[in-house]
Parts: sequence; C-alpha cells; structure tokens
Amino acid sequence: MALRLHSRLVLWNLFLVSLASFILSFFLTASQLALMIVVAVAAAFIFTYGVHVLVLRPLHRISLVSRKLASGNLDERLPIAGDEQIAALGTSLNTMAQALSARMQALSDEKQQLELILAAMGQGVMVLDHDGRITLANSSLLRVLGTDRNLSGKTPLEVFRRPELENAVKAVLIGKPIETLEITVGKNRILQANVAPVTNAAGIRTSARFCRQCFPRIQDPTHFDPWLHRDIIVRR
Repeated sequence: MALRLHSRLVLWNLFLVSLASFILSFFLTASQLALMIVVAVAAAFIFTYGVHVLVLRPLHRISLVSRKLASGNLDERLPIAGDEQIAALGTSLNTMAQALSARMQALSDEKQQLELILAAMGQGVMVLDHDGRITLANSSLLRVLGTDRNLSGKTPLEVFRRPELENAVKAVLIGKPIETLEITVGKNRILQANVAPVTNAAGIRTSARFCRQCFPRIQDPTHFDPWLHRDIIVRR
C-alpha cells in the first residue's frame, strides 16, 4: 500500500511540474525555463522523499507489525517514528500488543498451575471447554480409564460411551439444576456423578463441576477398593 501511494505521489508531482513548465513557457526564455524545471523537479523529489520517510515508511512498518501481531507474534514492537499522529498510532499499537502478551502469559501460567495441581491429585479430573470437549485430563483419570492416549478435543460421550453423561453436562450448561446419576463403566465398575454449575465472581454461570466416584461392582458389600473420585469442569 505504501509503495502504491509513493508511486502515485511521484506521478502527481511530475504532472504538476509538467503543467507548470507548459504555462511558464509562454513567459520565460528557454534557459530560464530549463532552470525552473530543474528546480521544480528537485523540489518535487525532495517533497516526495520527505513524505515517504515521515509518513509512508512508518505506515508500512505499522502494516507489517499489525500482520505479525495478527499471526500470533505478540513480542513484535513498532519503533516510534513519524509525525505526532503516526507516533501516537504506533504507541497505541505497542500498548495493545504488550497488554495482549501479558494476558496470554497470564493464561499460560494459570494453565500450567492447573496442570500441576491436577497432576498432583489422586482424584481423576477432567476439564472441558464451553463446547463440552476435553481440554485437560490428569494421570489419575487416565489410570482409571486404563489408557494413556490424549483425550484433548474429545467429548465425555466419546470417552465413556454413555449418552446420559453427555446430557448431564449439557443440562447444567444451559442452566438446569444439579444432577446426580450412576452409570456403568466397563464390566465391573459403577460411576456415580454429581454435576453442578460453577459461576464467576459476578454470579454468571461459566462452567459445570462434574464430581465422580467410581467403585467396583462386587458381590460382597464389605469389601471395597478405595473410591476413585473424579472431577470434570466444563467451561463456558
């Protein structure tokens, strides 16, 4: 874009010089006209170069930095140059990039802290996004499921093959009250699930807390292995 503006500016200046030369040819001698043309062309190129350095080049840099920021490179910064308005635009862009970078770093730190907490828990925990798809699953849950595969992006229906579990999550997300249900997992385990909403500081429902207890299906009620407690957090 800056190159096109620069080319148009050069052509426009040449047109003005040619027009002025044609008009002055009726009033000046050949030598005077030649000198006037040289001075006018030099002035036009000096003016064009000044506009390029002070306006077009900073705009081109702003365009490049904006594209890099849009592609996710939030460490990119714009050197402040040009006139007052362009410098203000560059400052605003740098401030926005710094704020976005800080926000992304904070989110990354929060996610790492959550992963560390989940990894240290003996309980099985899953975290789901607002679409009901898994974003995190700790090692305890993977042991309960008897798998080491990555569950990210999957739904509870894909993992447990139980429609009632999927329906419970969806019900809580649309504002229905807490649900409690039991489902069979495999041949010898019963899953007890308590699904409850989680709200933010403003009282807005943002997720569903899915508490689970899994215990063996056995004939002797006096003999139980320790219960495996699972949490699923579904974020909106």
